[in-house]
Amino acid sequence: MKYEHIINLMSLWQEFEEHEQSQDMKRFSVWLSRRTSSAVQLQERMKSVLEVEQKQVLNNLADALRTKVENQYREAMPVLASKEEREEVMHYYRHLPLNSRISALLTRMNRFASFYTKKAFAGLEITSAQEFGILACIQGLGTPTKTEVAHYNLLEKTTGTEILKRLLKLGFIEEFDDENDKRSKRVKITQSGNDVMESAVQRLWELSEIVVGNLSEPQKHDLATMLEELDHFHSNIYFNESALQLDEIITKNVLKMA
Repeated sequence: MKYEHIINLMSLWQEFEEHEQSQDMKRFSVWLSRRTSSAVQLQERMKSVLEVEQKQVLNNLADALRTKVENQYREAMPVLASKEEREEVMHYYRHLPLNSRISALLTRMNRFASFYTKKAFAGLEITSAQEFGILACIQGLGTPTKTEVAHYNLLEKTTGTEILKRLLKLGFIEEFDDENDKRSKRVKITQSGNDVMESAVQRLWELSEIVVGNLSEPQKHDLATMLEELDHFHSNIYFNESALQLDEIITKNVLKMA
């Protein structure tokens, strides 16, 4: 509105005349300053009260929603009354088709291996099989590029980069410019990296004792042979056909059994 400010000012002047019984402009100026200050303070107090009340309402709603979800979850979850029923849930893979059972078991074995690796590396500055694998890769290749390190360790580039940053910060590797490609960085292992690798290798020998369980020697040889065959199969796909879609990979590589 074009004359809104003038109308507001006139309204305030009328209020001043009613309360002060005066038409002195200096007094009006002082009165207006005090009134504005009080209004601002009242507004701030009201804002603080509203914020507290709003926060309390939101917290109450969050608590109620959390309680409702927890109750629904408890109602939806079956009660496992016996050890046998718990075993059935734990060994779900037994009921899967053969290919799915193998895939599920390989996934479980990887998680078990990760569980033991954390124990094996306790107290060392490298804490995972991935970090060990990267150091071993650099040690073996000499001065690979960062991309090569991630590729050889079957890692996404971003994941490999983050692990390399940590190893660089710990002083286990050094990085330097690639003489042939200024956009790339190469890395090499340091003496500290070699030292921690030596300690980790000793732990991994212990780790291998538990990972293979109580399989007999013939079973270990059979398992190693099958795993090497699978590794060869998947390595060829990973390094040469990674751009293909999953259905294309299956069509091209998986034999259809009669």
